Amino acid sequence: MAVDVYAQAGQWDKVLELARQQGPAAVHLYAANHAAKLVSEGRFKAAVSILAQHGCEAAPSVFPLLRRVSQEVLAMSEEKLGDDAGAASATGGYQLTGPAGADGLPFVSLPAAMDALKRVLLAVLAGVTANNSAAITTAEHAAAVTELRRFASVAHLFATREKAKASGALPIAAKLSMALLRASNLLPVDRAFLEAGNACRALSDKAPAWHSNALVFYNRFIDLHDAISDPEMGNITNKDFEGTDIPSPYDMPLPSRHCVPSALAEEVRDWVLEKIADGEQRLAQRRCENCNKDTYAANLACFTCRAKHDECVVTGWPVLKATAVQCGGCGKKANRLDWNEWVDAKKACPWCDAAQKPQY
Repeated sequence: MAVDVYAQAGQWDKVLELARQQGPAAVHLYAANHAAKLVSEGRFKAAVSILAQHGCEAAPSVFPLLRRVSQEVLAMSEEKLGDDAGAASATGGYQLTGPAGADGLPFVSLPAAMDALKRVLLAVLAGVTANNSAAITTAEHAAAVTELRRFASVAHLFATREKAKASGALPIAAKLSMALLRASNLLPVDRAFLEAGNACRALSDKAPAWHSNALVFYNRFIDLHDAISDPEMGNITNKDFEGTDIPSPYDMPLPSRHCVPSALAEEVRDWVLEKIADGEQRLAQRRCENCNKDTYAANLACFTCRAKHDECVVTGWPVLKATAVQCGGCGKKANRLDWNEWVDAKKACPWCDAAQKPQY
């Protein structure tokens, strides 16, 4: 077939042009083939871009590809971005692509790739759910669906954080950075703690809890930075994170290289040494609605009684009974104040993009 000849020659524009004449199934098949080729070349963001543009079959056959792409994109460290691509607008989403490279494929920023990854995964998961009995035939398939849902959730939190930062919604961005620490075994762990420290530091003059959070997260970042520099000498204690749903550093491999220059890490170290006497070094707490005991504010389950909460679609924090609201489109839940701040600015649900209004 001519389409296969073009595929072997790497002429993917021609491939997809012919595939469109055969229908959506053919487009999805060859888009997946193109994405798989890009994955083999280590071009994971480009692979996500292709799948986002052309769609993907909602079937277990694509689960391994989606798993690999998800893991690789989530594990990437952020680039320094210019003004050309991937910037989050204050009121909308991301421009997915920037200027094309030599092969005609455009540059894709990491925040844009996260946003695209979420959309790809949600589309596949929606299709799988609609055809549940036909598609999910084994326990392995069911486990894969659960894993893909988690990947979609983490990509959502990351992309939403970047949009919050772009629009100046710093408390929401800080909460999202803290929520992302639950996935620090999927993300570059040192950057995850640095981002959380940065976000809380930006609010440290607003309330003592933000200052205290920043100290804890920065200390963990410094410990990780030192351990990466010399794994034999690194001494990471997990005391400050006991009773949280943040993975232990002993349950994940250290990154092979630093996420930031040593000079920036030293600036963080100096700030901690200067500020550590200014307040308590303890993660923010909340009172559990079920057992009335204190627990880490961002925990989705109380450490004492294990009472579970839904994840706020705006912040990633636990949705509390007294403040719960729900998107009229997708049904995702949020805490009222965070929901109203987001929807008042964006006019849409951060998960499904359906037009929404504040709820009082």
